[in-house]
Amino acid sequence: MVFGVLGIVILAWILRAAGRSKRLGEALSASAETEHLPPRPGRFTDARPLAILLVTIGAIFGPVLGVWCSIVAVDRTETGIAATLMAMTPVFILPFAILIERERIGWRATIGAIIAVAGVSVLATV
Repeated sequence: MVFGVLGIVILAWILRAAGRSKRLGEALSASAETEHLPPRPGRFTDARPLAILLVTIGAIFGPVLGVWCSIVAVDRTETGIAATLMAMTPVFILPFAILIERERIGWRATIGAIIAVAGVSVLATV
């Protein structure tokens, strides 16, 4: 987690510096009526509240509840069964890819998901 936070901070710093230089270059090359720099927004003034809410919900349900549920599953069932169920993510993703992303799922994706689950189940039960 520490290295993840450190990476995000470095990436945000680089992107902010790139944004400043881009705005400065646009301002210098603009015509006389648009030669001023746009006002620097506050910390969250340009972010939409719904986007912040969705990111927060995703952060809670993904890493926090997902890892907690996997630990509870390993604690309360056999490890092989829990590992097999946790490895079924490729299978569970396929309907969402079809319904939400409108992707066409080919036979290779279906076979790959089945092989992934079968491989984990073989490894977990041996």
